[in-house]
Formats: sequence, structure tokens, C-alpha cells
Amino acid sequence: MLFISAFFPDNRGNLLFGIYLLGILTAIIVAILFKRILFRKKEAPFVMELPPFRIPTNRSTFRGMWGKGAEYLKKISSIILISSVIIWGFSHYPVKQAFDKDYEMEIISLETSYAKRILLAEDVQSDFLLQEKDNKRHRLEMEKQAELLEYSLLGRIGHFIEPVIKPLGFDWKMGIALLSGAPAKEIIVSTLNVLYKGDTESQNNISLIDKLKAQSISADNQNNSQLSPLTALTFMIFVLLYFPCIGTLVVISRESGHWKWGVFAAFYTTFIAWIAAFAVYNLGQLF
Repeated sequence: MLFISAFFPDNRGNLLFGIYLLGILTAIIVAILFKRILFRKKEAPFVMELPPFRIPTNRSTFRGMWGKGAEYLKKISSIILISSVIIWGFSHYPVKQAFDKDYEMEIISLETSYAKRILLAEDVQSDFLLQEKDNKRHRLEMEKQAELLEYSLLGRIGHFIEPVIKPLGFDWKMGIALLSGAPAKEIIVSTLNVLYKGDTESQNNISLIDKLKAQSISADNQNNSQLSPLTALTFMIFVLLYFPCIGTLVVISRESGHWKWGVFAAFYTTFIAWIAAFAVYNLGQLF
């Protein structure tokens, strides 16, 4: 919804429906191909007489929901916790000591200059100045956080994988966002908020949307220097199709009885996502 609101405000519903429809069609096509290629063995028919269907009671529904939910959380909670800690550690270490500018001094200077202006201003104007000061301070803090993230192991990994995602129109920041979505894809938006210096205190992600529009995709890419609607669409398609969260992969491995199916699911979904995003991005550049 973030990219749809930023780049396709007039077609939000249609685009969101199209994204979901693409996911459904992709799942159907992949299922048909796998059935014909990987699972061609014919199974013996199994016939069992089913009991008459009855409307479930509220008690049985709640017990079934509670039992299945608890079982699912028990299976994946440890994996999600471990992966989240790893992502957090990679995004915070090593700690950068020398920054591009002295953020602490700039914050102190900002506080000092605004303190004098607020003291001499009237009530209405002082509230406005206070809000302006807080916004500028928050922007400096986000810039510092972005530098720390770029210097961290996660940032270095993002630069390392950039050649792979560059043909899709993505830069290292978007690569980091994709990697951070491994524990849960919901983390992608918060990661983008840090990387693109969005204002987390603003409502409806307005500040982040403006930043996404204005940010440069790559310093040396002069033909497509802005995060364009095409790049946003490509990114949404990739996020839709690439591997599910680690918890889902663990469940796939456990239910299938072998870890190789979880690894296979991660690789083939990412491959499909890359091919689809590459096709959309390069075809879109022709128009």
C-alpha cells in the first residue's frame, strides 16, 4: 500500500487487485507445472466414507482454532525470534565511529538556535517553531541512523547483492529492505523508512512517500535517477513473489519431512520473482 499510495494514487484499488490476481495466477501456473514435472507419480485412489456434515459449535471452533494457533506459534516462534535477533545484530554492528558530519554538534546547535527563537516568540508561533525544531532534529537522527545502517553488516551485504538486483532497477537500500523481510515481510516498510530517512512520526506515511519519490536509485544511473512508478511496481511484484518468511519455510520443511523442500521453496520463489520483476522492468522501459 505504501508504494501504491506514493506512485499510483488514482488507481489504488485496481492495482492492488491486480497484484493479488498476479499472485493467484502465478500460484496456479506453478502448481500445474510442478504436478507435471516434479510430482508425476500417480497415487492410488483413496476412498473413505465421510460422516455427515454438521455445523460446528462455537466451543469446538474455538478449541480447534486455539489448538492449531498454539501449535503454529510453538513451531515457528523460536525461528522467528532467532532470525529477528540476527537481522538486528547485522543492522547494528559494526558500529561506525566517524560520520560524514558531526550530528551531535548539529543537534546541539539546532537546539540552541531554536531555544532563543522560541523564548522570544508568541504562543502560536512558539508551537510552530517547536514542531519545526523537532522535525529537523528527527531528520538529523534518521540521517545518522541511515549512515549506521549502511556501514553495518546488513548494509555491506546490501552493496554486495546490488549487482544482482540492479537489472531490476533496485539499489542497495532496496536490497537491504528485501533481506530484512526474511523474518516477516512487514519489516520491509520500516526498513525503507530508516533507509530513505522518512518521518516515522508523520501519519499515513506521507513523509516517507515524499522521500521515496525524491530519492535517487543510484548515483551513477543518470537515465533513471528517481524512484519511478515503474521501479515501484517492479519492487511490489518482487516482494509479492519472492520467498515467504522464514517461519513459513520452516513449516514447509517440517511438514514435508525434509529441509530440502524449504530451501527449494526459497530458491524457486526468488527465481520466479526475479524473472517476473526483470520482465516487467525491462518491458516497462520500452514505453
